[in-house]
Amino acid sequence: MRICDRVLCNGCGVCAEVCVAGAIVMHEDSSGFLYPRIDGKACKDCGACRRRCPANNDLVVVGRMKAKFYGGCAKSVDEVRSSTSGGLASVLARIVVRKGGVVFGAAYDPFPKVRHIGVEKESELVRFKGSKYVESNISDALPRVRFALAAKRPVLFIGLPCHVAAVRSFIGEGVENLTTIDLVCHGKPAQRLFIHWIQQLEASRGHKVVAYRFRVKDDCSWNDARTHLHSCTFANGKEERISSRENWYSRYFLGSASFRESCYCCQYARLPRVGDITLADFWGAENDARFANMIKHGVSLVSVQSENGDRLIAESRPSLNLVAVEKAFALNSNRGLVCPSKRTIYRNFIYAYIYRSPCVAKLCDRILFGAGAIAKRFVKMLRGKR
Repeated sequence: MRICDRVLCNGCGVCAEVCVAGAIVMHEDSSGFLYPRIDGKACKDCGACRRRCPANNDLVVVGRMKAKFYGGCAKSVDEVRSSTSGGLASVLARIVVRKGGVVFGAAYDPFPKVRHIGVEKESELVRFKGSKYVESNISDALPRVRFALAAKRPVLFIGLPCHVAAVRSFIGEGVENLTTIDLVCHGKPAQRLFIHWIQQLEASRGHKVVAYRFRVKDDCSWNDARTHLHSCTFANGKEERISSRENWYSRYFLGSASFRESCYCCQYARLPRVGDITLADFWGAENDARFANMIKHGVSLVSVQSENGDRLIAESRPSLNLVAVEKAFALNSNRGLVCPSKRTIYRNFIYAYIYRSPCVAKLCDRILFGAGAIAKRFVKMLRGKR
């Protein structure tokens, strides 16, 4: 039995959660991505998994209003500096917690594994800070979201568009106390790949990695290229910026070479968006003088597409600096809002060699990317002669 086309599967685990027969378990494939495995003997063929699978349902256009676009950041500079972009998610999450609600988001739990957890205290919201460029496991969060909603508590779910779609498909429509934020996504590498990268760092440095940050603004501006140098903290207390030459994990991510197959045909990289609110880095904000004082620390792009989202933004206004922008300007430098990442030829090879011995993986990496760099230079040379 097939639940959905394999290439569309996001690994969310909704199918396993709704299977009353317990016939479905999520299982890692050879690359490290989760896919459902069905026990044919236990399966009752009731069709619940197919009906509730978000890949089989168009969840984007249900109950949406005309989108409003903003650019801005939190009024607190400390809030912005400790966030990847403008710190809006932190402000919105704090509002929900103060109302007695529960906020769900991606956290290291335990490091270096990433999964969605629920937070009910302001002091714990810091666990959601910072980008995590790795596939987060949301299966444990799904029943907890439903439990909190059943208790009539406000719930804010923050995740990638496919995560938000999974929650909406699992919970159902028309739930007033549920607000969702989808984050504009480049793609999600396998969690196993990230763990493999961390293990290599530990082996090369001789110390355990205790913390890892993907985007760091400690000594540069938000839109500075240096923010792409990841920061790693070791058990001996040393913090190190990992060079772009060594950081193959970052190279694969920025080159769209390590994503789940569904990322390249993402159903949610389009307008209208799947979440009540959409957040992203506001690339291009430097072209509008109104953001001149925000650029150094970070600017978020905000798209609001539901009444629930509009209410939460209104409640958070006293803590935010927001500027209304035109849709065309918002989309101009932020194609991730409407276009999935393009599948690169490197994706055909990465997961075939990366989990082999370090020397074999390094050799394959140099051959593959070295040949690619030479080919690109050759093409540019030919074009220059025309």
